[in-house]
Amino acid sequence: MAWPPGAMPLAHLSRLARHFARRSHAAAATTTSPAAADKPGVTSGAAALLFANLPPGTPPVQAYESLVESGKISPDENQRLALQPLQRLHQDLAEYLEGKASGATTTGDEGVGGGGGLFGKLGSMFGGASKGASSGPTSTNTPRGVYLQGGVGTGKSFCMDLFFNVQPAELKKTRVHFHDFMAKVHLELHARKHLPDPLPDVARDMKSKAKLLCFDEFQVTDVADAMILRRLLEALRSCGCVCVFTSNRVPRELYKNGLNRASFVPAIDLIEQTNDVFCFDASAIDYRLTGTLGNSAGGSGPWFVDGDGGDVGNTFDRFWEKKLCKDQGETSSALIALGRRMNLPRVSKDGGSVRFTFDELFGQPLGASDYGRLSGQHHTIMIEDVPRLNADNLDKLRRFITGIDVFYERKAKLIILAAAPVLELFDSTGLENRDESFAWDRTVSRLTEMQTQEYMRAPWQPTSITEAEKKEEEQEEESRERIKRSKSLGGHEVKQW
Repeated sequence: MAWPPGAMPLAHLSRLARHFARRSHAAAATTTSPAAADKPGVTSGAAALLFANLPPGTPPVQAYESLVESGKISPDENQRLALQPLQRLHQDLAEYLEGKASGATTTGDEGVGGGGGLFGKLGSMFGGASKGASSGPTSTNTPRGVYLQGGVGTGKSFCMDLFFNVQPAELKKTRVHFHDFMAKVHLELHARKHLPDPLPDVARDMKSKAKLLCFDEFQVTDVADAMILRRLLEALRSCGCVCVFTSNRVPRELYKNGLNRASFVPAIDLIEQTNDVFCFDASAIDYRLTGTLGNSAGGSGPWFVDGDGGDVGNTFDRFWEKKLCKDQGETSSALIALGRRMNLPRVSKDGGSVRFTFDELFGQPLGASDYGRLSGQHHTIMIEDVPRLNADNLDKLRRFITGIDVFYERKAKLIILAAAPVLELFDSTGLENRDESFAWDRTVSRLTEMQTQEYMRAPWQPTSITEAEKKEEEQEEESRERIKRSKSLGGHEVKQW
């Protein structure tokens, strides 16, 4: 049954929140990058080095041209055009900050959000805020945001990151992968499931944490996201937050063919009304495909194809034993978060590398937060028995796409044994107009880049484990030991006094 826009039953919203939270249990452990966790608003990896010498406050167009003149990047007309709306927003934000400093445009609740909840505990994600900070200007004074749409590897994220990194230090800002952001939102909804309508409370926690939010890889494939996104965007806008998006799809194509899409259309309307939309030319170069293919195992790249001839399986095994385990053998382990266990069947003794079959990693009900926790703790992930993907294994396909997105963000290194080369792995028959088909283009681009020497040399982006998570893992281990003792005593546990 379709509900009127914005009229989704609150009980259903709560159920959706619980559903997503079960899949996203490790969200609190993940951030887009450790740099973002420790220094809010800092782009991680090679991009951070590229932008390091750009003075804060430099207009984006001038910053771009200085990078071209220094030979650090090649000029690209599509990127120059994309920077025009970002240049406009840069100027608008400067005026916005001046108005805020003078007190001419600030209104709203004082002290909303405090320091509690996700956006207090993980305040670094939103630039941090002191208790009692103003919620900021209302939507009537808020500058229009920017929505950058284009194919994979065209430079959408690069342009957004350039814009982001030249903003003045006094502007509270965050740059986050949309997967991570929504996982955290859903987790907070789950924590407030006792409330009849938890979303306003979550929004209040956001209010004082950031004025500029940059969402990378904005996409909507999950019904739980779709059903709350309009209200969430409205809440951000009303408290004076400015958003910048990158996406593979134009706003009107978001959540296409999705369940109860009519309820999501108002979110599309809001995005179009409050953002300048720029579309990259369809012929734009995919810069991810220009890297030099790496050699990780005796002339073979990190993508092994079963059936290529020779003893590929044994070569794959030797790479694990010699290169990653260093002839020290292996062990098993687990990641624990919010009471749920993710088994790691094969782990190198030094803890840096893990090995899975495709079904072990993508045949289970896991989500972006699970993959974020995994790749935040282990720098190299080996995956074997990757099959050809099609409409018959849609859930596994979605998880594979999500996992690659997250591993790429963390700069984790992948070693894969698959049934086919990257370009031949997916059969889109029956999925031509679905989100999965569009998302697969990005996956191919990323998997190709992840085989290059440039990517293999890129620094891994680990995440730290909090004290609460350590305690949770200890409690889970104690629980397992109690179960073992109980079984050894015929099901009767002996209490320790």
